[in-house]
Amino acid sequence: MSSLTPETGNQSCWDMGKLPEALMRAHETLPNNGEQCTRPLRSWFGLYSAAADNRLRQFLRLLVPTPKKLDVPISERDLCPAAGQRRALWPASKRNNAFFPVFATTDGANPSAHLLVSPPSSAAAEQQQHRERAGLPCQPPSHTPQQHTLPRAVDVFKMVRSAWALVTVLVVGVAAQCPTLSGPCRCAPSVYEPVAIICQNAGSLNNALQAIQAARDIPIDSLTITDTAVPSIPANAFQSFTILRLVLNRNTLQNIDDQAFNGKLLDSLIELDLNDNNLGQIPQSGVPRLRNLRKLYLNRNRITQLTANAFGSYESKDLLLKLELAGNRLTDQTLGSSAIFRPLTLLQELSLETNSLSAIPSAALVNQRGTLTNLNLGLNSINEVPVGALDFPVLTSLSLEFNGITVIPPQAFQGVPNLQFLYMTGNKFPSWAPEMFRYIGQLKTLGIGETPISVIPNNAFMHIPNLIRLEMSEAAVDTIERGAFQRTPQIQAIVLNKNRLSQVRADFFEGLNDLYSIDLQGNRIDNVQNLGFANLPSLTHLDISYNLLQTMPSDVFLNTFAPKPNDRRVIYACGNPWYCNNELEWFRKLLRDNLDIDIEKPGCLAVCVSSPNGCPVEGTPLRSVDFCQNNEDAQPLTGRALSVVGWIILAIIMTILCISICLLALVRYGMSHRRKKQKDQEIEEDIRVMSSATSVYGGGGGMSVIDRPYSTVPPVNLDLPAAHTLDDRPSNYFY
Repeated sequence: MSSLTPETGNQSCWDMGKLPEALMRAHETLPNNGEQCTRPLRSWFGLYSAAADNRLRQFLRLLVPTPKKLDVPISERDLCPAAGQRRALWPASKRNNAFFPVFATTDGANPSAHLLVSPPSSAAAEQQQHRERAGLPCQPPSHTPQQHTLPRAVDVFKMVRSAWALVTVLVVGVAAQCPTLSGPCRCAPSVYEPVAIICQNAGSLNNALQAIQAARDIPIDSLTITDTAVPSIPANAFQSFTILRLVLNRNTLQNIDDQAFNGKLLDSLIELDLNDNNLGQIPQSGVPRLRNLRKLYLNRNRITQLTANAFGSYESKDLLLKLELAGNRLTDQTLGSSAIFRPLTLLQELSLETNSLSAIPSAALVNQRGTLTNLNLGLNSINEVPVGALDFPVLTSLSLEFNGITVIPPQAFQGVPNLQFLYMTGNKFPSWAPEMFRYIGQLKTLGIGETPISVIPNNAFMHIPNLIRLEMSEAAVDTIERGAFQRTPQIQAIVLNKNRLSQVRADFFEGLNDLYSIDLQGNRIDNVQNLGFANLPSLTHLDISYNLLQTMPSDVFLNTFAPKPNDRRVIYACGNPWYCNNELEWFRKLLRDNLDIDIEKPGCLAVCVSSPNGCPVEGTPLRSVDFCQNNEDAQPLTGRALSVVGWIILAIIMTILCISICLLALVRYGMSHRRKKQKDQEIEEDIRVMSSATSVYGGGGGMSVIDRPYSTVPPVNLDLPAAHTLDDRPSNYFY
């Protein structure tokens, strides 16, 4: 192994100008880390080991530009110093080969940090792509079954500096370049694949091959021919080409001539992708003659039958590591025989996703019991997992997504004791069952979203304390019991987007020192308690977008989101109805003072929705400086002040009531007085009338006048006829 030494003799002082040249010379002794590698050395980027300091990171960034926006930030902590382990520095979301994952590996006896950049065709890189889906970059190599606790990379840097360890650099120079091609083909080089050619809508296979004639004498890392009418591949079609990875997608391919891959391809082709065609069966001609095939993709090919000797004639049957048969029409009867996959003695990864299975095909995989590490059975009709169906001692990843499963007995996982990645999203678990995970204590990633689960109990993770990532998107979670996440002290990522949470309590994430990513997007959160995200030293990625937040307390990020070199910080705050008053000014100032913090994402803006006195106006970005004369608003009243105001309001009401009563009494008195006065006037009028009558009849004489001296009413002459007695009546007696 070639080594690079500092020009000055100081191991921490590297001549960055001369280093790349030395790296180019180091390609001849590239190690393969125990993996058989048939890829030409020039297509590797190599192994880079150097004093683990800032210069190392600077050099890496000279080789690969840092993307502007990543879902997960890059940091020193992403280095994985445990013996024989790896951790990707680039995030899982970048799968388009635009960027490559840089791995950090260490030797248990040597504290030096080694950075390895693996090609996509190697087994390690393919494993990494799978692990990227889980968001868990640390990858133990296949020869290291045991796991180790992952100390922080910054400690490794200190160890390197303190040990003054010698470091070694090996990088393969990219000697070949993609030639000039004619349409419809074009070059699409990447660090992974310096010579990558894409031909789309070429019309025919012959047109595509004619367009790439300039690449006849150049080893092609990847040739992709898509959306082209290729009903069959004739003999000797690729005879003049050396290709490592061949992709023939969406070409209506039905037949492959037995001599189709004659020439250099028989030995050079490592990966063959025939997805989205019309093969109807496992290819029995052409493909079986490939001698070094490691990966075969036959997804969505209308394959309904698998014969017992389907892979028996394959010359690479003892080398094939990965097989994908997703999106076909395979049934339980199709996979009922153990002879189907028996020839594939080293098969590690198998995808049977999106088929018509109603049971786990244990019988068909009995010969892969000791080799299978990744099994994908998602999107089938498997509604139960019986005890004994999963008997794969070395299985590390299992997908049972979208199968309608309602319950899994704990004993069902006894046969997969080394399981680290379990995906059960889209099933019908009515509630969280902690006992289900009793026998898989090594679990690192759990996906259990899109379920009716509404409560995460405090004992949810009692059997899986080593959990590093929880994916629970689009479930029905509205309650997280106190102490639930504290049972997983090593957890690094919690994904709870699109649930029904209404608040963030201070105890949710308390004490989780390794937690670097929290996704709470699309909940109903309108309240974050004091210290809600405080004292989380590793947190660099927080998504609280699309909630109902109007404000947050000023201590919510206490001792969190401290700036770190080379770390990208994210606080997605967009899509909330922020009320931009003085209480929120601390947060807006934090964003203005830290322009490196990302707060928005495509189609999602972080703006003020309302404000006191209309300033700032609606739609003002949170980061903007306000030029308002007075942004004060009435503060809510509490305690004694609220009580005093209440008494004042009561007194005002009582005063108004008393005044109203007095006014009513006055009105009543006035009306009564007026009626009495009117009555007196009527009486006086009657007296005057009577007096007038008395004066008229006063001279008539002989009138009897009743005199009542005590009466105020004058005597009235009634003018009655004379009274008679019985004695005055004449008597007339008849005897």
